[in-house]
Amino acid sequence: MNNMSFELKDKPDFVKKYEKTLQQNESKYFDVDELIDLIEYYHDLRKREQQSAILNLAEKLHPDNDIWLLLRARLYIDMDSPAYLYNELLNKFSDKKDELFIVLKVRAYLFQKMIDEAEEFTVNYLSGIQDKPKKYSRMTTQLAYAFLEKGIYYMAEALFNNSNSLSTDDYLRFAFCCEQTKNVKKAVEIYKLCKNESIEALISLGAIYTHQKEYAKADLVLQDAINRDPYNKMAWFNLGILQAEKEQYEEALESFNFAIAIDDNDHLALFNKAHTLYQLEKWTEAKNIYAELLESKSIEKWKVELCLAECLENLQEYPKALGYYFEAFKKHRHHYSILVGMAYSHLQIGNYNDTVAFAKRALEVDDNQPDAWEYMGEALMFLDKIDEAVLAYEKAFKLEPTDKNLLFTLGTLYLDTKKYELAKKHFILAYKYDPTIPNIEVMIAVSYFYLKDYDQMLSYLNLAENRNLDASKSFLEFCPEAKYLFTK
Repeated sequence: MNNMSFELKDKPDFVKKYEKTLQQNESKYFDVDELIDLIEYYHDLRKREQQSAILNLAEKLHPDNDIWLLLRARLYIDMDSPAYLYNELLNKFSDKKDELFIVLKVRAYLFQKMIDEAEEFTVNYLSGIQDKPKKYSRMTTQLAYAFLEKGIYYMAEALFNNSNSLSTDDYLRFAFCCEQTKNVKKAVEIYKLCKNESIEALISLGAIYTHQKEYAKADLVLQDAINRDPYNKMAWFNLGILQAEKEQYEEALESFNFAIAIDDNDHLALFNKAHTLYQLEKWTEAKNIYAELLESKSIEKWKVELCLAECLENLQEYPKALGYYFEAFKKHRHHYSILVGMAYSHLQIGNYNDTVAFAKRALEVDDNQPDAWEYMGEALMFLDKIDEAVLAYEKAFKLEPTDKNLLFTLGTLYLDTKKYELAKKHFILAYKYDPTIPNIEVMIAVSYFYLKDYDQMLSYLNLAENRNLDASKSFLEFCPEAKYLFTK
């Protein structure tokens, strides 16, 4: 069946007339207005072959009307054709003040990446029509869309702002531009203006409020969106994001499940569901979803590989984790989480030189995170590079001064390097943060022994024995030369 033979009854009369001539292979006359309406109809449907065919007919029926130059130039621009094709047509057009000509001229500049020329042409032209803002409001809006299409948001924002006749959809695009230019206050103002007519405005408000940590406001507008349209997947998705931000992971999981039930091909909802499962420490379930998303076209593959590697790391499947970390690393060689993940996985496998190498690369990206310093320090300990290990752990400790494990490890290293005062200091700090650390009183007692403060040594050793009858045995393993104290 000819694809022009779909139902005609819901189409405008001029379209029915045109498609009927195609079906019956007839020749009929169309006036200029009918042809323009036909071209605009198929332009809105993005059907370029039909536009081209009608333009051919129009040029044959009305060869002296140069509006076809503009409409064909627009078609060439829409098709991303070589610049000379549309530039030649625009140069031939006689009325340089025609609204469509102005818009197409700007689009032509933008498609040729002549951004400065597009901006200059727009500003110069609009400065000449300041006294007629209403008359040219539609054109101003079209120019805004031309800049928006190319991601030049500051110009699109300014043009939307200068238009006097915006539809709700136009206002939503205006607000989006404001978000991109960090003019969030204006974006919120516009979304509030549209919220009664548009669920999209409510959802966008919810996303902004979530980002600003105004959680009560975010919850209010997102619940309003869901009440108005319970099958709006973006409303459920953004509610899930809000709940995850608030660490309400069970609720977030339910919201993402609703979004996925509405559209099971929503990979972004699946991705965030996996994140939520990860936070709930359901590593296997999260891993399975990430594995499904490896071939997703809507999420960058390295991000999925990184998340999958982190799940495998938590499942202690370190060789597999390294494999996915490495795949992510090949695509993104300067990402801290990838590099530090590789360092940690190598550490768990016992590849200590590789641990040091990747920890150093991570620190080149960001040396203000304690974990890379800690992993490097531990690897250096296994490599018997104690002085270097101490320096690495000291760096980690400066960044995380309340980490009891770092304090305990540093205390142990200071004992090994005979820095007994520092050992005592760090063990006591660790003890203050957590008095239940295994053998902590024993280690403090060992420090006091080497400082020759036997009263304090005995005091902590007594505390240790109250918890563990074998504490004295452990103490003597660290300092066998103290045995004489127990024989007096």
